[in-house]
Amino acid sequence: MRIAWITDSTTILPDTIAKRDDLSVVPLLVMKDGESFIDGVDVNAETVYSWIDAKHKVTTSQPSIGSFTEHYERLKEDYDIGFAVHLSSELSGTYNASVQGAEIAGFRLIAIDSRCGIYPAGQLLAEAMELVEAGHSIESVEQIILERRFDHHIEFTVANLDQLQAGGRISSTKAFVGNLLQLRPLFHFEEGKIVPYQTVRTFKKAHSK
Repeated sequence: MRIAWITDSTTILPDTIAKRDDLSVVPLLVMKDGESFIDGVDVNAETVYSWIDAKHKVTTSQPSIGSFTEHYERLKEDYDIGFAVHLSSELSGTYNASVQGAEIAGFRLIAIDSRCGIYPAGQLLAEAMELVEAGHSIESVEQIILERRFDHHIEFTVANLDQLQAGGRISSTKAFVGNLLQLRPLFHFEEGKIVPYQTVRTFKKAHSK
């Protein structure tokens, strides 16, 4: 069986799989002041961070269903099935767009909602590849990866509250007061969602925590 491996551009891929010919990365869109850029093609992470530092309004947008449909139309010419791992459906519509795009294209797809994203999503994809190479059926790999989604734990903080305010997650008043008092929230994933669970004074203390 010819398997195409798919993910989106929010995923950090391990070096061991990043350059595989049977792996494709569908890019999200990065919006700066209303202008759109293709993630990883028109713009890289360093540039996005520089825009944020310069106080530009920066957001992201999921790939369209049409983009996924076109992608899967191309893949079905060379592959029998696709195995996709995507950013949590609680954070983005990318997973659902991928599933719908495959249905429209008539491409058989196993799609995994990672319930997180970034580094763990890349690890899940790499593990799926290893399992197939070890002789597991694609159906058994799906069940293993669905269970493995919950074997990670991520905690993070932010250097300041400006981007949370710009993205509409907190009010401008909360951002102003929080920055003034150097309050830094700690976040983790719960049920695929990013949830604040504690607030610490100063970024240094939050990072240590």
